[in-house]
Amino acid sequence: MREPYPTEPIVWQLLVGGGVRQDVPQPTRTVTSFIGSSAASTAFQQLLNTGTTGAGPQLAITFLRNSHSPILQTATGSIEQEVSNFLELKVQYLYGHETGLLQVRNVNLPPPTFINGRADFANGTLFPSFAQVYQYSTHNGRVLHRGAASATVRKEKYFFGAIYTLSKVIDDVVPLSFEDTAQNPFDISEDRAFASLATRHTLDLMANWNVPELLPQTTSKNLIFLNNFNVSGSFHFNSGRYFNVLSGSDFNHDGNPLTDRPLGVSRNTFLGKQFAQLNLGIGSKVLDREGKSLRLSVECSNLFNRANFQNFQTVIGLGNLTTVNPKIVFGRAELPDLTFRQPIGPNGFGLATSAATPRRFEGRLRFSF
Repeated sequence: MREPYPTEPIVWQLLVGGGVRQDVPQPTRTVTSFIGSSAASTAFQQLLNTGTTGAGPQLAITFLRNSHSPILQTATGSIEQEVSNFLELKVQYLYGHETGLLQVRNVNLPPPTFINGRADFANGTLFPSFAQVYQYSTHNGRVLHRGAASATVRKEKYFFGAIYTLSKVIDDVVPLSFEDTAQNPFDISEDRAFASLATRHTLDLMANWNVPELLPQTTSKNLIFLNNFNVSGSFHFNSGRYFNVLSGSDFNHDGNPLTDRPLGVSRNTFLGKQFAQLNLGIGSKVLDREGKSLRLSVECSNLFNRANFQNFQTVIGLGNLTTVNPKIVFGRAELPDLTFRQPIGPNGFGLATSAATPRRFEGRLRFSF
């Protein structure tokens, strides 16, 4: 009679912790400024290209005096079960709450008036000697919810693993430059949304198979590769990432044309294309004599040569959506058959602008002695 597989009891883990990351500048009173036009981006580009600036108000960049390092608090729970001596299952959940992230605001703007539902700053300034005063502070935050389920199968000749992840990341505007501000600095919460480039669903599959001997050992000296054959593969899938839809012009008259969105459009609404890629590898020993061995392997990335588009044209060139289908600003979320190979709006809107690596083969030789 076959003995039942020994099993382990369910394991429950709960981890709660917090930490401080040192990834922001130390508080400083230094103010960097230069003479430039009222559009900060134009003046800065001129400074980079020519080393000179034209006449006009100054642009200032400063840090709030009480800035501090971010604080990350996390809580993790997991359940593991060894179903048999070769199958293991695991479910886990992660909650993360991060505060004190960098934020940029133009503190030289007067309170806006609202014209047709849009905050309008009328090109006004609190201090006329300055066009913009961009102030870095540490008031942004991020919240993460992530659940994952995984299965692992281990046998003498093969291995298989699978993990599925469902996540949700909400954050404020993350400044990659001093002009990455909220559309309305007086209402930062208006820009709180799905994090840029975040994905909701991911699936990873991994497998490895050591092929059993195909010939008896006594007859395989000249065909040793048939008895040392290995096949491995991996598959990765993730749902589309979120991108910001921009107007491309300074419709709210705050001197910064890089943050304006069409009227009524929230931050990061455009859902891009899913990513899917299968990789395959085959290898074998072609020589194994007198302590010397030679192994040959061939690996193929993106086996089916899928076009995995990564970035898209999301500058629509409009202040409102009255002349277009309003669904286009949501990408695949509202247009599931979207291919990203043709524009779906003015200014080439919705067209893919870059893609991940196409199919690629790589051969390797490894000699051991």
